[in-house]
Amino acid sequence: MNKPFIRIITASAGTGKTYRLSLEYIGLVIQYYEHPEFKIDNILVLTFTKKATAEIRERIFSQMQIMLSKDPKDEKDRNGLIENLRTIAPGDAKQLSLSETNILISAYNELSFNKNLLQVMTIDSYINSIFRNLVRPVRSIDNFEIDELAIDKRMPYLMDFVMKPVFRHRIQDLLRRKVSPSLDEYNKFFISMIKERWLHYMITKRNVTQDASSLCSQFLAPDTWDSKATESFTAFFAAMNSIIAIIKTRALDPKNLAKPLDDFFNKGFRELFSQFPESFPELDAGLKSITSTPLLCYKLLKTLDKTFWNMTKFPAKTCSTEREQLTIHYENSVKHLANYLVYCLFLPEQHEILKIWEDILTEYDNLIYRYKNMTYDDVSWFTFEALFSSYPPLFNAEDEAVATEFYHFLSHRSRFILIDEFQDTSLLQFNILCPIIEEVTSGIGSKPFGGAVVVGDEKQSIFSWRGGERDLLLNLPKMFGSSKTIETAELVSCWRSSPTLIRFVNSIFSNKGIHEYLNTNGMTWKYPPIQYQRDDLESLTEIQLCIQSYQTKGASVKTTNDEVFRMFINEMVKPNLTSDCKKTAILCRKGKDLTEIQNLLDELEVSSIFQPSASLLEHALVQPLLSWLRFIAYQDWLEFFAFLRSDYVMLNAIQLKECIETVSAYDKAVRICLQEDSPIPEIDFSALPLVQTLFEIAMASAADSIHQKCLRIIELCQIQDKLSERDYLNLHSFLSVIQEYELNNSDNGASIPSLIQYLQDNKKQSFMQQRSIDLDKSLELQTIHKSKGLEYDRVFVFYNLSGKASDASLKLRPYIDYAGDDFKNLRDFALSLHYKDILAKSGFGSIITTDAKRSLLEEMNTLYVAFTRAKTKLHIFFTYDHSSEWDIYLEAKSSSSPSLPLLLADACRSYMIDHAETTDYHTWSLRKTPPPPAKIVQDDSHTADPEKPEAKKVADIPRICLPDWQPPRPDFTDAVATLINHKQVWLIDRANLTGNIVHFYLSCLAHNTDSEIADAKDRTILQYCGILSVTEIKDILSRATTALKPYARIFEPKYDRVFTEFSVWNQGREYRIDRFMVDTAAKDVQVIDFKTGGIEDRQQLDHYVSMLSGLPAFQGKGYSFRAEYISLSL
Repeated sequence: MNKPFIRIITASAGTGKTYRLSLEYIGLVIQYYEHPEFKIDNILVLTFTKKATAEIRERIFSQMQIMLSKDPKDEKDRNGLIENLRTIAPGDAKQLSLSETNILISAYNELSFNKNLLQVMTIDSYINSIFRNLVRPVRSIDNFEIDELAIDKRMPYLMDFVMKPVFRHRIQDLLRRKVSPSLDEYNKFFISMIKERWLHYMITKRNVTQDASSLCSQFLAPDTWDSKATESFTAFFAAMNSIIAIIKTRALDPKNLAKPLDDFFNKGFRELFSQFPESFPELDAGLKSITSTPLLCYKLLKTLDKTFWNMTKFPAKTCSTEREQLTIHYENSVKHLANYLVYCLFLPEQHEILKIWEDILTEYDNLIYRYKNMTYDDVSWFTFEALFSSYPPLFNAEDEAVATEFYHFLSHRSRFILIDEFQDTSLLQFNILCPIIEEVTSGIGSKPFGGAVVVGDEKQSIFSWRGGERDLLLNLPKMFGSSKTIETAELVSCWRSSPTLIRFVNSIFSNKGIHEYLNTNGMTWKYPPIQYQRDDLESLTEIQLCIQSYQTKGASVKTTNDEVFRMFINEMVKPNLTSDCKKTAILCRKGKDLTEIQNLLDELEVSSIFQPSASLLEHALVQPLLSWLRFIAYQDWLEFFAFLRSDYVMLNAIQLKECIETVSAYDKAVRICLQEDSPIPEIDFSALPLVQTLFEIAMASAADSIHQKCLRIIELCQIQDKLSERDYLNLHSFLSVIQEYELNNSDNGASIPSLIQYLQDNKKQSFMQQRSIDLDKSLELQTIHKSKGLEYDRVFVFYNLSGKASDASLKLRPYIDYAGDDFKNLRDFALSLHYKDILAKSGFGSIITTDAKRSLLEEMNTLYVAFTRAKTKLHIFFTYDHSSEWDIYLEAKSSSSPSLPLLLADACRSYMIDHAETTDYHTWSLRKTPPPPAKIVQDDSHTADPEKPEAKKVADIPRICLPDWQPPRPDFTDAVATLINHKQVWLIDRANLTGNIVHFYLSCLAHNTDSEIADAKDRTILQYCGILSVTEIKDILSRATTALKPYARIFEPKYDRVFTEFSVWNQGREYRIDRFMVDTAAKDVQVIDFKTGGIEDRQQLDHYVSMLSGLPAFQGKGYSFRAEYISLSL
């Protein structure tokens, strides 16, 4: 029992990874609980998300409860748990022993009493705890905070360092190769250097076991670059001369003598010359001219993406030999030219990158020490560096025989480590965990027992951009070696999806054509057929497939990309939606596709949940408000014009032109006045009354808070009446951000420039992301990556087969090839900022091919994740950019290099052709018919005897079958008599309307100045003149002004912050406070509730005070609160 072990469990989608890991936990408790040195917190469970942490915690408790339950309804689940437990803890497969039962009772009570003993945490939290407790004191970091935007916030300071003269001259050659509008464009390059620091460590601190053919071996011999460049250039010219000789022979054929020389070459090649040569001797000289420098050669290489001669001059029937020779020489010329550029451009650039990389990382770390904000990746790196890679390190990672005090300490508490979703582990995280696992499974240490359980699925490894490696899970047995007791298990029974859905997935991912392609290209993607366990779901199964083309260019475009989205919504999504969309999701590869889909769903008034990564500042209704604020602050006319053209005003082009001309004439007049030292006139928009009104409001809003400025223009433009629910939510969120900012900066004064800077600094924070409507019955919109680990009843998958990878320009682009299976060393590497295409065409392009294969396998994993989220209903919509039908498109792609997603789409099509109905040429549907309801046969020959046990009692009959024995409803006419006559209340008695008018008027008053009073009256009249006459409104406001005079104290100047109609959310409900004032000097807050009628409720005032005192701006800062009702008799 005490023998340490490593158990590696591979589990396909839906086979119960969480179930198994929880059972592993319980099995360890049963086996070791009575050991005198065992404590229940010796078991550590690591997950990758907080959601998974909560799920595993809940599952451990629920499984313990079921195992201990004596309730007959739990018998089936209890028997299943005990049977599966016996694969971990041997014993009776039907029941727990008395000893096991007592152990579980004790463990359950212990965990229930102190849930901290249940050690379940994210891997980031675990490494964070190591850093906080062990590394931080050693590195003299007093305090720190986790900030996932720390890199972005630190970039301005890093760029200051880059621009220092001592450093700037070192990067000039590197950055000037591609002209960029500003140095800020290279932020992505420096950020990528920081995010790839693990690779920097691998290159600079660990051995690179290169061979003679590798690029690395060339890089380490810079003294040979010139000679090898010359050799490659000579070979290139020899190949080019061979091509020219073949073309010359063809051109000198008597049939072609009358044709000009440029007729034998393609346009791209001809454009390389300022004037294309007219003879072959001139062509030879011209060729030398356009290859006289490496950069000119690079330009030529880009032209050589395709053959540069006119192939029509070499008909296949009569020139087959020449065509074959041309192809051979062409391939050689491209390779040798690229090799030449590798030595002249690529390797020198790589050398420059490595020279500055260390300095960038050092300065970045200095900024961490200065500002104390770190990402989780920073914490992981500092932890690894302190323990393994510093000089001297606390622990030598390469010396496995060294037992340090650190690892004795770390493993003293955690003797069993269980890791969920191991395929998502980054190499940096693994290198931190690996020695810990080695220690707890060594059999020698602080305690005589230990073990590790790893659960994962390499087919769901889709996070390479976070440093993950798909093959890490597969190679674990080799990495831990033969000295360990390694157990392996495979979960292949799916408890999520219906049988037909499982058969579909099995067929697609076991497709013969796909695996032949994988084998041919030296790739492995193991797929064990999955067994289905949910026969009860079979009748609910639906599978639908559509493959639709679109065109982005061409004269005869049949279907555009936008139309494809509409087809997806109208023909696939909408017909299959029910009123309750709970547990229904749309999955896409990219967030921008989801944004497009959500906009279309909004048009159809379909509620959807999508948490976009877009900032609130990019929202169509927030950007105009920012323009409005910038105009008020900076008098920037361009911002004013932007606001006028926005959805708030929608000024037409003719009026906008007139407005611009007015501003232009005003600017000229101002310049003349300044020259003549005469008074500057007021700008006159009287020809455009609306513009004049907006301009006057902007100029007169100085006394308003920023929140009031925004609220006022929103109300004036009545934009709130035009919004969808999602737009309203985002607009409200933005206003809340402003309001909170003003509250938190009340002591220092919140100006528009400081607010705009605050918004820019925090634009990537979670509170600055756009919101979505979260309803229980809403349709969920998810990227495939975010959907991993989730399941839905119905899933729609939208996938663009022609989609392009994200733009990697101006980023560090690394390529790596590992030596062996343990990921400890590199066999080869390449680094580029500008010259990726050179490497791809050179004789060293295999490293790019290796990287491309990893990307293809990850894309296959991505589709596997998408297809396995559904329980019963799966709808797949593939689209591609081409004018041809699918068969022609596939054949054209297969002749070059088909992608795995393309082959997967064709496998789906083949399956559906064989098993489903075709609704049109592009769409197939497969539906399982639910079994008919059982017929009820009435037997009149038998009358139930009330005295017999089988007789039904009234209480046993379903309520829906009972007659309606409720008391009769009252006469409807009585109810009509009690209905409120809204016309009488609002338009005749007008008490409510009067109250609303007065409250609106009072909300416009901060300090009751003359200008505020005049402005408040104008705004109130504008708001309510559609209901009452101007005279009536003025009469109400006059009475309100008179009634307000005894309360002048609430407008005293000592209240430097005034808030009206202030919204506070408490327990999911919004409360609006009429007015509260803050005297920041005296730390005094007074809450006012105006009453123009109705009953005063003191408890309501107390509730307002309670909510305000809990706000971050006031909490714990010594503010005192007072509350008062002010009754205005009108």
